[in-house]
Amino acid sequence: MTLTGAAQEVCLLASVPRSDEPWQPLDEGEVIAVVQGKIAARHPRV
Repeated sequence: MTLTGAAQEVCLLASVPRSDEPWQPLDEGEVIAVVQGKIAARHPRV
C-alpha cells in the first residue's frame, strides 16, 4: 500500500490477528464504535 498526500489516521479491523499485538475477536453481527483508536461502544447482535 502506498500513501501520499496529507497524513491520515485509520483503524484496521481484521477477522484474524495480524500481529502479536493484543487482538479482540468480534462476535458474528456485533457492532462496535471506535473513537480515537479505542472501542467506545460495543453492541451484540440483536
